[in-house]
Amino acid sequence: MIKRDHLLRWTQELAKVIARLMGKETLEALDIIDDIYDGVLEFSPSELDRIPPETWWTYLTIKKSFHEGQLDFLAELLYRQGTLLHKSSQLVESKARLQQALHIFERLDKEQAVFSFERQQQLVDIRKQLEDLNPN
Repeated sequence: MIKRDHLLRWTQELAKVIARLMGKETLEALDIIDDIYDGVLEFSPSELDRIPPETWWTYLTIKKSFHEGQLDFLAELLYRQGTLLHKSSQLVESKARLQQALHIFERLDKEQAVFSFERQQQLVDIRKQLEDLNPN
C-alpha cells in the first residue's frame, strides 16, 4: 500500500509539472525543470554527469534513496529536459540527459512488473533522438 501511495504521489507531481510546462517557450520550460529538480527532488542531473553510467542506479537508489516513484519522476524530467535541449540545439547536454533518462526507464522496466505503452513510446522517442545526435 505504501509503495502504491508513493507512486500515486509522484504521478500527481508529474501531472503538475506537465501542466506547468504546457505552452511555455523552450527556455522558460527549461528554467521550470531546473526549479523542479532543486525544489522537488533536491537533485541536479550534473550529479550523474560526474559518475560513470554503470553506477547511476546505485547512486540514485542507495546514496539518494530514491524509490520507484521518484525515479520515474526523475526519468520523465530528464526526458523532457533532453528533448527541450535538443530543440534548442544544446546537443551535448541533450545527449547526456536523454542517456540518463533512457538508463533509468530501462532499469525501471526490469524492476517493475507493470507494462506501460507510454513508457515504451518514450523509449522509442529517446532512442530516435539519440540516433539523431549520433549520426553514424
